[in-house]
Amino acid sequence: MENSSLFDFSLDKDSKQTLKTTALWANISAVTGLITLAFGIYTFMKQIGDRYMSDEQKLVLFIILGVYVAIAFFLNFFILQFGNRTQKALISDDQPLFNNGLRSLKMYIRLLGVILIVMVLLFVIVLLARLVNG
Repeated sequence: MENSSLFDFSLDKDSKQTLKTTALWANISAVTGLITLAFGIYTFMKQIGDRYMSDEQKLVLFIILGVYVAIAFFLNFFILQFGNRTQKALISDDQPLFNNGLRSLKMYIRLLGVILIVMVLLFVIVLLARLVNG
């Protein structure tokens, strides 16, 4: 009897089609997200220019915007890489490119996980601060 691993499997026609569709929608999602991010930055800059604020307030808003833009950009970047690499790999049967696409998906999910952990920690800190301060 041959020793077989759980991960010794191949993609059948249905699996390939499902991955191609997933990659296509990942690309659509990423491009839409990047366009929305660009419009959001433009709108934010226009709004900040129209209002009177102190330099300190503007600096705080720019820092918050910078963090938001960085997170949103990398989320969209990783999912776009997943979509592009996976689609190309499935068309050309390129295993290394397919692996790179899956690595991009891993980075996307990892970044989402880190964001979720940070948000939960911030929620707990705010909750504890409210409980202590009444």
